[in-house]
Amino acid sequence: MTKQRLLTLILLVVMLVAFFHLTTFLMPESHAQEDFRFIPLLFVEASEMQNKSNYILDRAGRGLSVEKLENSDKCLELAEKISEFRESLGEGSLAEILEKASYSYSIAAESSALSFEYSDTIAIAFNKTSQALNLVVNCDIEKSLEVWEDAKVYVEDAIEGLESILDLLVSGDSQDLLSEAHREVYDRAVNITAELLSSLREACKVMEFVEKHKFELERLCNGDTPSQQLLHDSALLDPEKAGRFGYQIALLKSRILKSLMSNCTSSQNDGVGGGAGYNPPSSDD
Repeated sequence: MTKQRLLTLILLVVMLVAFFHLTTFLMPESHAQEDFRFIPLLFVEASEMQNKSNYILDRAGRGLSVEKLENSDKCLELAEKISEFRESLGEGSLAEILEKASYSYSIAAESSALSFEYSDTIAIAFNKTSQALNLVVNCDIEKSLEVWEDAKVYVEDAIEGLESILDLLVSGDSQDLLSEAHREVYDRAVNITAELLSSLREACKVMEFVEKHKFELERLCNGDTPSQQLLHDSALLDPEKAGRFGYQIALLKSRILKSLMSNCTSSQNDGVGGGAGYNPPSSDD
């Protein structure tokens, strides 16, 4: 057991021992007799599950699947046990603190279950989307759209899953957790989920842009000048929102602008000078 985990357990045990000492007198008898001695361990386990799911989600956002030693059922069972404890709490300031904490711990476990469940779909979605965007950047527009057509179903499912995870996470509050380490893990879960969701949503916009301007992008790859509509639509693409796909989208926008600049420079060069045999007029001197 690590030193950090041991310290966390000690703090939780002290708080809960104090709580149960009070509830022996303040709760109805049936509640006071409930055996929740293992609640500190369940809180720690919920955070550990969330930490593992954060790692798996981060890898999935790179298009990589990870062998999952834990499963969704275990997380849901953990969330249920913590919820039972929360429902047994009475009144009072300490009970209120533990009620809020147990709710967020149960959310941590429940959202981890969804992360484990959707991680493979998310990994496939990111992998295929990255392939499609790379093909766009490399001017293989037709092949890019073929890959994207295959990716769409995974992307839609991944977005649905990430939305569900994020909805759960924002219903809790990391500040209600009883350990700074646990709060950091919870906040990281929110950040990773939001980043992956934003990445896929922006990638969808980019591929819609590619579908809309398919033929013009193909001509652009052959040295044509981008139209004003293409420039306008490309300006709406946001590499910062694209997260994991930010580099590819920034590169696409850069190439569109470079194509414009290259053609403008070429036109200016064609208009310089008076042509072959041109001589300046002689002076009157």
